[in-house]
Amino acid sequence: ANVRFQGIVTYTVVFSNTGTADPAVVLTDTLPSGTNFAYWVDQSGATYADNIVRWSGVLTGGSVISVTFAVTNTASGGATITNTAYLSGSAGAVSSVATFGATADSYPTGSGLWSQVFAPCPTRCKRVIPAGATITLDQDIDLDGDFEIEPGGTFNANGKTVTLTGDQAQTLTGNPLTFYSLVVNKTNRTDTVTIVGKLKVTRKLTVRSGKLISASDYEDIEI
Repeated sequence: ANVRFQGIVTYTVVFSNTGTADPAVVLTDTLPSGTNFAYWVDQSGATYADNIVRWSGVLTGGSVISVTFAVTNTASGGATITNTAYLSGSAGAVSSVATFGATADSYPTGSGLWSQVFAPCPTRCKRVIPAGATITLDQDIDLDGDFEIEPGGTFNANGKTVTLTGDQAQTLTGNPLTFYSLVVNKTNRTDTVTIVGKLKVTRKLTVRSGKLISASDYEDIEI
């Protein structure tokens, strides 16, 4: 299953020696982009510094070492995250790869301008502004997927226009959902945009094609 934004992923690296003692075994695991080190589960003498998990030492004959640690997923938009661990010793070097998929929803890398903190995402992907993030529109945008402002998140329309497009139903979630200029321009007149929360449009709301539906019989729409 895809890992949610800020979700925890646990990695376990197991290595063993079935021969004689090896005096110079080194394990290195450089954490991939889209992850942040969270905590140790089973440190087993390993260290973490400069984005690298490392274990080094003597691996005696018959011994088994298990290193387990957790990372926080900071990727979104359906990205695939690949982590590669490398083990070297007197007998040579080997590597092991593990992958996970990030949530298909698109989250910003932090607070800032929309064009800088939101990466491109697939058609109809959901854009989410999480708690603690402040996102400012720096250009007019088209959205063909859902849009959500989580409690504690902030969206600054900054005098820009948001146009809702595509032929799929969309849901806008937030309290409040404040836009400067909002245009509903769906492919078909029967395509729906549902408001969950409170919609505020400070300049102009335009419905060219499609239906705007309130989850509370239009009581939550302010123009």
